[in-house]
Amino acid sequence: MPVEIRAVDALRAEIKSVDSKVNLLAEKLKRLETQNVTIANSLFKLTERLRKIEESGGGTGAAHLDMEQSGEIKALKETFEKAMKENEAIKNDVYNVKYTLGLINPLEFVTVRQVNELVNELFEQKVEQQKKKAASKKKDDE
Repeated sequence: MPVEIRAVDALRAEIKSVDSKVNLLAEKLKRLETQNVTIANSLFKLTERLRKIEESGGGTGAAHLDMEQSGEIKALKETFEKAMKENEAIKNDVYNVKYTLGLINPLEFVTVRQVNELVNELFEQKVEQQKKKAASKKKDDE
């Protein structure tokens, strides 16, 4: 019986470990999705500001913009490019988290085959113990 308890405890410990890893990955995925939404909103606002600045320059374009406005446009473009790079990095992180979750799918972590092997092993041990008891009982009867 102690062997059965140890095997079940080991199985529970593995399941608990995988569950905690999945929970951590889920939290990271939520955080990454929130950051992605924030960056997308920032990109939208920056695009709108850039469009307004370019429209306020007049019909002939950048030639009529003063130095302050052209510096602001450059700063906005740099911020926009930086936000695009961060957004791409977050997309890669989300992909990696989803890939990792796919690898350690908790529903497939303990397979039916593994459970069957464990049950068969325990069953064989019980059969061996009963055979030993029956053999020792025969010796005692003789």
